Order: sequence, then C-alpha cells, then structure tokens
Amino acid sequence: MKYRGILFWIMLFLALIIVYTQPVLSNVKPTNSMPTTAVHTTKNTYETLKSQGMATFIGKGIDEFTDQYGQPTDIVATGFEYDLYIYHPTQQTGYIEVSVEKKKIQAIKVLGNHTTAIAPFSLGMGMNDLTKLVTISPNFDFTYHEKKVTLELGEEDMNYRPLVALDDGNFVMLFLDQTKGTLYSIMYLSKEMLLKLSPYTVTGKELPAFTLNETEDWEQINHAKESLLHYVFSLLNYQQQLPAYQQNLAFDGQAKNVMTEFLAHPDDYLTTQRTLSLKRARIPEQHERFLLSEDEWLTLAKTPDEKKMQGFLESPVYDPTFTILTWNSSAYFNVRYQTARQLLSVVFSKENMLVLVKEMETISEGSDTK
Repeated sequence: MKYRGILFWIMLFLALIIVYTQPVLSNVKPTNSMPTTAVHTTKNTYETLKSQGMATFIGKGIDEFTDQYGQPTDIVATGFEYDLYIYHPTQQTGYIEVSVEKKKIQAIKVLGNHTTAIAPFSLGMGMNDLTKLVTISPNFDFTYHEKKVTLELGEEDMNYRPLVALDDGNFVMLFLDQTKGTLYSIMYLSKEMLLKLSPYTVTGKELPAFTLNETEDWEQINHAKESLLHYVFSLLNYQQQLPAYQQNLAFDGQAKNVMTEFLAHPDDYLTTQRTLSLKRARIPEQHERFLLSEDEWLTLAKTPDEKKMQGFLESPVYDPTFTILTWNSSAYFNVRYQTARQLLSVVFSKENMLVLVKEMETISEGSDTK
C-alpha cells in the first residue's frame, strides 16, 4: 500500500507537467522562421516582419527609387492625385509598378520574375512557406491619425490575399494563385494607401479617401489605363502559361457601347436597391465597391449565351492593376475569365471599369484583330 501511494503521487505529478506545458510547446515556432515582433492592441495581437528590400522605399521620395532602378518605362496618371511609375520586366526584376503621390512612394507592386528585392518572400512559395515566416492574422487593429481602425479579413482573403504588417508601420499584401495556391505577386503599401484601397472590411472614422480630379484629361487617362491593363493581362497569362489575349476593333467598340449605355441609364438594368448601392459605392468615403451581377450583365449585354462572352463591370476602380491582381486571386473571377476566351477588351470611364472577354471563334472572319 505504501508503494502504491508513492506511485500514485508520481503519476499525478507527471500528468500535471504534461497538461500545463503542452500549450506552451505547441506554440513554439520553427527555428528557421524569420524574426517577428508581436504587436499588442486592445483587441488582438499580430506579428510584424522586418521591413527590408523594396519595402523600405515606402514613404520615401521617388528619386531614391529611380536612383537605384532607373527611370520608368512609362508614367500613367490615375486621375486620383497619384501616378503609376511603370517598369517593364528585366532579367533581374519582374514587372514593377510604383504609386507616387506628390513625389512620395505610397505603394509598390511586383509581378513576374523572381527577385531578391522582395525577400523574405519569393514568387512561387505556398501558404505553408508563408506561415513559416509569419502568422497570418484575420484582424488588424491600429491607429491612423490618432483614430482607431480595424481591418477584418475573410476566409478567401486569408488564403489568397493575406496581409502582413511590417515593423515600420507599412504593410505588404500577398496575392496567391487560385489554381496552384502559390504567390505570384506582391504589393507593399503605406497605411494610408491600404485604407484608401480598402481591400478588406474596414471599420473606423475619418478614413482617408481618394479624390477624383475633374480637371484632368480623362480621355487620355482612360486610354492609358486601358493599355496598361492589356499589358498586365498579357503578363499574367504568360506567367500562368495561358494563351495570349487578342484585341479586336469591333469588339472594343462593342465594349465601349455597353459602358456608355450603362452609365447613361443604370436604372434600366438595376433594381432600386442596386441603384442605391452603385450611388453609395461612388462616394469615396464609403469605402464600398459595386460589381455588376451575372443576371444584370446578361440584361445589359443583351446576350443569352454567357459561355461565349463574359463582362465584369466594377466601380470604383482607383488602382487598375491592384483590381486585376485581386480578381486573379478570386475564385469568382478566376473561373470566368481564365478559360478558352481569347478576345479581351478593357474600357475605362473615370472610376468605372469594364472588362469584356469572348471566344475567338464567335468573331467574324472579316474582323480586324490586333
């Protein structure tokens, strides 16, 4: 009996050790993970990664960037008080797009070739690789101009468009391919640009918003954005080994007519509630977006055969490439425009964007294809 009593207390002691140490051991990170810092707020805790490489240019003057990477291939005005500095891919770097407002860098996108400038990330890495670097958080609480702000990521956001905080107060948004689940593009952005674009559910007061400049040459801006997105689509198709999209003058004319008709008579194609949603989305401070539904599109396009043509009309679109990168990592869009459809038309009218895709065989033989 004496030995049984001793054995009982020994077993109880071992059980207590296992119970109270297991939660601690289960939260130990792999030894090869990047150094991170935990940011504590009143609602949650999220980790930050050390800002390095291209991330360190956020908030700096554009001259510092051009000193290292040279002059851009092109500069595209957005009409929303910032410009896009475009760098075509080279053997050393992929496609680079720099958002510049008052000569200050607010965002940088990288797409295409591998480059060490985006370390510790690398294009082609999967979610398992990412979680070894940093914990993917569903919520971010921080302050902007002494006002509390909350960002909430949905399930698809966390899996295909996760957000990572950097230790200098900026952020990096990661875009993963829906098919392979691998990283294909990355976007560094300031806190202000993140809140303006609002890619996630955002809660807060007096949030920054884009301002449309009515005095700009919008015909030229619209055309420049259309050309830019044709180029971005070609890069994405090349990267994913898909056939290149083609352009067609007649198809472009059809797309422009669809856009003109919708903007002139939206009430003819939308319910009262949806019309109000469109009007609300056009108020920058609302941080909402409007996307034409499939049924609304079929009514507008006057075509019963959606398999031959698909249209995507979104408003507002403040950053064209950002919107397409978001679409490309979305299950809804991915299965609709990445198919056998090979004809592409992009139409802009200020903050409104229409993307039209159609199967080549539905175009007459006498049409002029670029």
